Amino acid sequence: MKVSFFILGIMVFISIVCSVVFTQEEFKFNKYRYMVNDDNTITISQYVGEGVFITIPSEIDGKTVTKIADTFIGNPMQELKMGEDTILLPALWTQVSGITIPPTVTVIGESAFDGLTLKEIVIIGGQAGFALSYFDKFSTLEIIHDDKDNIIDHREFIVENGVLKQYRGKIVLYDREFDMAGSDLSSAVRLYEDEVYVPEYIYGQKIKTIGEEAFAVLSYIQWSYDIELMLRQEKNMYAIDKIVLPYGIEEIGDRAFYGRNVLKTVIIPSSVKNVGEGIFSETTSLREVIDENGTVYGSADYVVIGNTIYKYIGEEEDVTIPDTVNGVTITGIDTGAFSKNKNIKTVIMPDTIERLGKASFSDCENLEKVVLSNKLTDLPDKLFNDSYKLKTVVVPSAVERIDHKIFNKNTVIYTEKDSAADEHAKKYDLQVEYID
Repeated sequence: MKVSFFILGIMVFISIVCSVVFTQEEFKFNKYRYMVNDDNTITISQYVGEGVFITIPSEIDGKTVTKIADTFIGNPMQELKMGEDTILLPALWTQVSGITIPPTVTVIGESAFDGLTLKEIVIIGGQAGFALSYFDKFSTLEIIHDDKDNIIDHREFIVENGVLKQYRGKIVLYDREFDMAGSDLSSAVRLYEDEVYVPEYIYGQKIKTIGEEAFAVLSYIQWSYDIELMLRQEKNMYAIDKIVLPYGIEEIGDRAFYGRNVLKTVIIPSSVKNVGEGIFSETTSLREVIDENGTVYGSADYVVIGNTIYKYIGEEEDVTIPDTVNGVTITGIDTGAFSKNKNIKTVIMPDTIERLGKASFSDCENLEKVVLSNKLTDLPDKLFNDSYKLKTVVVPSAVERIDHKIFNKNTVIYTEKDSAADEHAKKYDLQVEYID
């Protein structure tokens, strides 16, 4: 037993001695701590400065900087003494949003920049000594470019865990004087291609889901101090007329293409299994939705996925919705499927339809009459919102719930006496006519 303890003591002593002998000495240069490697190059071990933009030096004390250690950022929280209490606050350098990296750097530690909300990476000379895929995990990153403002990576997409969360277009820098001490994107604007082809893999991730509002136009314009640039972006953000999704996509989230009012063609692969609500709401120019083989979803007048009409793309004034399209029984009308249509005056539904999405017939400026399906039990929110010419709606007795905002004051409700629609009309002082 004594021998065992003796051997254990020797091993502990050796490990302590070795850790002392082989620990590299650390030095300080301006805002950086660094170590000298065996080959007389430099590893920057920690950033100890402040500010929003970090510029990595290419050499220190005549030695080439080749590595950035895992410990570069260190603990993202700092202790602050408040009397007898100690509280943790974000370190000042966590405000860093941009980093300039020289071509001499060939190795960056996996967690070197963790904790930073990176927006901009500058590669001196445009040739990185490491793989730029290192930055794929930073979903906030807006752009990678060189020190002459030549774009290396537009970062068109925001991707997270296989979900395409947002298409942002290609960023373009206009007349920006690059400042090595700091950088901003105030003169940057994102432009949108006429046709967008979503890659099967983005930043090393296989795309399986198109997220909610991924391509939606939500009246967002990136701020710029240059009004002309803002107007240029506003004009271009609507410019997409074709979107092609790759085979392998399995799900499309709610309102994925909302508001793309120039969009004419969407290719949705046959691999898609689930589709959210309102994906084509307010896509007023949409003319075809096909799969990767050119097969039409629905018909020339209706975009049908599953048993639901997702968009009416016909041009008729008097529309009688069919009970089947290409042999598929129609049981639903999606959110915004007829919204903002300027042609339709009358709509007659078949009794196969059992559900309606929100705002299905909203903002139809010439709509005058709608005959609802006898299988409907619920009339959802904003169903006829802003369709001010709507005079007649025939509501079946099967309807049990009606949102209080769906009818205009000048609309006459035709329904059976003592039905839910009758009670609704009385409650909200609407006009009602009884039918047998």
